[in-house]
Amino acid sequence: MNRIDKKNCIIYPEDTWKEQWDLLVSLILIFTCAVTPYRLAFFVDEDLEWEIINGVVDLIFFVDMILIFNTAYYDEDF
Repeated sequence: MNRIDKKNCIIYPEDTWKEQWDLLVSLILIFTCAVTPYRLAFFVDEDLEWEIINGVVDLIFFVDMILIFNTAYYDEDF
């Protein structure tokens, strides 16, 4: 696809920053899957640091949800 054919309001899957964003979200998912059960099992009190980390993770997931709604996908007709 030519750069001229791309629309500004649509995120294309082959964009480099989109691939990096997907990698970041994947790493955060792995972090969440590893840390959450441990923290639920062994910690009762929430520290300020963990509140900030949870807030940042939630914010990244929220931004990812918005980006996914604006991401194109390809079918047989392009």
